[in-house]
This record gives sequence, structure tokens and C-alpha cells, in this order.
Amino acid sequence: MGHNTLTSREMQVERLKIKQIGQQLRNLSMKGAGLSAWEAEELVRITEELFFRDSDLKQILPGQMKYSCVTVSRPTVHGTETSRT
Repeated sequence: MGHNTLTSREMQVERLKIKQIGQQLRNLSMKGAGLSAWEAEELVRITEELFFRDSDLKQILPGQMKYSCVTVSRPTVHGTETSRT
């Protein structure tokens, strides 16, 4: 049974996509919103931190699963809360 992982080439393509998106954001923020080059670069840096470095927001690899667990509370007939997980 083999593991599904991204190849080096696929990883390079993904990094290039992220760089291209960053460049687009930089250009649009400078031309459209009138940000300075420094402000636009900081916007890109912060955006990358928020969206691409957070493990919860990264795309999962082939063969991986992502799930979240929540707890739901609801009132019962007697007015006390019960928890369901």
C-alpha cells in the first residue's frame, strides 16, 4: 500500500501559483487602491501568513482527510442543557 504525496514538480507548481497570486495582489493593491510598494508588499506578506501558512487552511494532500468536531447543547424538557458530541 503506497502513500500519496505531491512530487517535487507538483510542489514547485503550487509554490509558483502562490507567488503569482501574490504578485497579482501586489499589483492590484498598488494600482487599484493606491498603496505604496511597501504597503502592497506588507499586504501580500500578511495575506500569505493568514491563508497559506495556517495548517487549517492549507489544502490537504491526496489520501488525507480533514474533519472538525463540534459540541451541540440544547435545552431539555426539564430546562437543563444536555450536551451531544
